Amino acid sequence: MVDYAIITLLDKNNVNLGDYELPLKITIEELTQKMISFFKAKDGERYMYLSDLQFSYNGRVLMKQETLYENEVWDGSLLKIIF
Repeated sequence: MVDYAIITLLDKNNVNLGDYELPLKITIEELTQKMISFFKAKDGERYMYLSDLQFSYNGRVLMKQETLYENEVWDGSLLKIIF
């Protein structure tokens, strides 16, 4: 069983933020916290006030208690981040 997938992240305007290897079996809430920490480490000035974000897949906002695996997000999927 696969634990990680290479997923393309898009912003709300469909701008490609890059390809990332993301864990499939942690909750969206856990993934959210990891991504917030990542973005702050990457560009602390730009993301200084980032405290929450959401993920959208196939036009549906993913619930915090769900996982990417449960939502059938696999290698090559496009996942939208809503800041």
